[in-house]
Amino acid sequence: MNKFILFLVIALIFTSLSLSGDITLNVTYTRGEKSKDTRSETETYFVTFGEIRYEKNYSGITLPDELAEFKRCKIGETTLNEISGYISKYSIDTNETFYKEPFGIDEFGTYIDLIISLSMNGESYRISLSGNATEVMDNKAYMRSIEFIKELRNIARGC
Repeated sequence: MNKFILFLVIALIFTSLSLSGDITLNVTYTRGEKSKDTRSETETYFVTFGEIRYEKNYSGITLPDELAEFKRCKIGETTLNEISGYISKYSIDTNETFYKEPFGIDEFGTYIDLIISLSMNGESYRISLSGNATEVMDNKAYMRSIEFIKELRNIARGC
């Protein structure tokens, strides 16, 4: 009987350890402007079974209300399942790359760099979109990724 209980405890520990490694997600989303007032805004998310981290930073010329943010929260299986649902809903579990040179050396304009790296159920996925903001925003993967980032932002800010 004692061996059976010990077996159950060990099995539960291994099950929880395997779940904790089930999803690893890194998201970096930068919007920037190259001009006489060069600036950029970067949001970063990191998700594992036990934690979500959110960070927002600004560089270059900033407005008074543009302050850096950082939040770190413990998350449980319910939140992880919610994130997993959003991964499926917005087709984040895919590999897509889009790159367009943003502009020439002497030109001004806006740009976007968006990278989503996902490891889930033993598979790795990467969405990488970079270049001129107008052209990146026309990409269907960008639209799905932005909706996914909005969901992550709500989870991170609400915890």
